[in-house]
Amino acid sequence: MADGLSNKLIARRLDCALATVKNHVHSILDKWECQSRGEAAARYRQKIQGDAEPSGGGTLVELRPGNMTQTNGTTVRNSGMPHRTSAFFN
Repeated sequence: MADGLSNKLIARRLDCALATVKNHVHSILDKWECQSRGEAAARYRQKIQGDAEPSGGGTLVELRPGNMTQTNGTTVRNSGMPHRTSAFFN
């Protein structure tokens, strides 16, 4: 979100459902009492620079896909389900 990505692109990058991303974005906006994604992104940037803390407190977590193993050109997730990575994100 701080990188200006849409919910759809965040879902693709994290390999999760669009509804999951929408739920998390909504939770962040509620917890930080933000009116927009831009405001939440600005607070995040301040937090990582050590200038401010989000009003809701808590710990910021950077979301990244779990460890994946490459086998015969197919990426296998920790769950064992095969996943082809998009050239867009490689």
